[in-house]
Amino acid sequence: MLVISMIYTSSQDGVIGHNNSIPWKANLELARYEGATKNKLLIMGRNTWLSLPVQLEPRDIIVISSTPLPDSKVPVVSSLNAALAIATKNNKKEAIIIGGARLFQEAMLVCHVIYKSTLLIDVKGNVYAPIIPAERFKLVWVKNIKGNTAYSYQTFLVKEWEGKKLSADFGLLLAKVGSK
Repeated sequence: MLVISMIYTSSQDGVIGHNNSIPWKANLELARYEGATKNKLLIMGRNTWLSLPVQLEPRDIIVISSTPLPDSKVPVVSSLNAALAIATKNNKKEAIIIGGARLFQEAMLVCHVIYKSTLLIDVKGNVYAPIIPAERFKLVWVKNIKGNTAYSYQTFLVKEWEGKKLSADFGLLLAKVGSK
């Protein structure tokens, strides 16, 4: 079974971006992000791919775009459904959607897990985090971190998966998914 996840960071007022960039520097958050996505299939939109400060090749990545990416070996598909079909065909255990905002909105209808981090700051922005529907998801894990910039890490799980075993840091232990 393919676990479909989303991961994103927002400011406390819901900003996830400003003019195709991330409006903060947060090294601890980046370390968590990299740990959560390591060895997993990443799915992202074209603008997210182009906004990355470093291209992530040769990681396992699919970009959703209606046009090819210049000078890239990364597979491009036209829809989230096409990306998920590739993940399923390739027997991936987890596909993580990493942005952008439109893709997050679409994925909210099909994802199982949301890894959300909130930086306890206010920033200027023009791209906002999706609203997590309480009727579909339950907050199952929180870790608050104090420091120069305070963080709150949260994991949300679809309600029909309530009671599944969670790891202490990022979310589902995939071996437990689908077991009764």
